[in-house]
Amino acid sequence: MTNAVHSISAMKIKNHTSRPPMVDDEQLRSFYDTFPIGLYRTSPEGYFLDLNSALIQLLGYPDRETLLAVPLLSLYYHPETRIKWMEMINHEGIVRNFETQLIKYDGTHIWVKNTGKAFFDESEVVRYYEGSIEDISERKQMEDDLKRSNEELQAKTVELIVKDEEARKNYQELLKKEQE
Repeated sequence: MTNAVHSISAMKIKNHTSRPPMVDDEQLRSFYDTFPIGLYRTSPEGYFLDLNSALIQLLGYPDRETLLAVPLLSLYYHPETRIKWMEMINHEGIVRNFETQLIKYDGTHIWVKNTGKAFFDESEVVRYYEGSIEDISERKQMEDDLKRSNEELQAKTVELIVKDEEARKNYQELLKKEQE
């Protein structure tokens, strides 16, 4: 029995020592900057405090400093959606999958999904927000195309029903004339 306990203890120690080493600040920064989804930290006043390379690329900005200097409200195609997002996150503490349109550096618009979390101080005042932004423009375009196709199909269906009713009416009139 003692050997079994000793073996289990040795396995626990062995498994414990096989954990990866703690990540240092440089490794963490590298992970953050190379993550393939746009990551950010913003202030309640509406400015980026930090962001990663994927977000800079997503919004088409030439460099980090240029995007850091941009007021967030000016990135929103519909600025009122930023205000709505802030109301939601300040109330709930977290907002998932918030869809909105942003304006890229070149002036084009993209659809994004924004998931964020508010960080509060001990007085329950928002210190900053952190989150992720993903481009969903392709999905939104497919949804619009599908909606348009469905509307066209529905219009064609109505058109065919009307033509069918007209044809039936004409056929009934022909039958009446033949019977006379």
